[in-house]
Amino acid sequence: MSTEASCKLDIMEVMSRYALASDNKNYDLLRSLFSDDATISMQFDSDFLGGQGVHFDDPASFIAFVKETATVYRASQHLLGNPLIDVDGEVASIRVNLIGTAFYQDTSTPDTTLYGFYEVALAKMPGSWKIQKLTFTSIGSK
Repeated sequence: MSTEASCKLDIMEVMSRYALASDNKNYDLLRSLFSDDATISMQFDSDFLGGQGVHFDDPASFIAFVKETATVYRASQHLLGNPLIDVDGEVASIRVNLIGTAFYQDTSTPDTTLYGFYEVALAKMPGSWKIQKLTFTSIGSK
């Protein structure tokens, strides 16, 4: 397998672990995927979290936000698809679509499904790829 193909598989693994960590509320795993100086931005549509946009200059602040917002969910499922990956030596980028469903603690509240895409910049660090910049853009929810 070519080095570029191997890197692309490794990058998809990072994103798959991101989805897994989010769904399992495994915040140690989630933190391990980011470089120390990573930035995270998310823009939600008006039907999800009130359409707010959020920006974090460090992974710890982002994880605190995720922990707080996830308290109302008993479970979630992040499905990632159609990855487009560019690798240029020790840096890479990926655009990947998301369909994410949130299942509320209050089972009388209907599930919410969020649609959108991630644009992510990664860097090759010793032993693994790390997320340096993660941007999520919502295109709708129901």
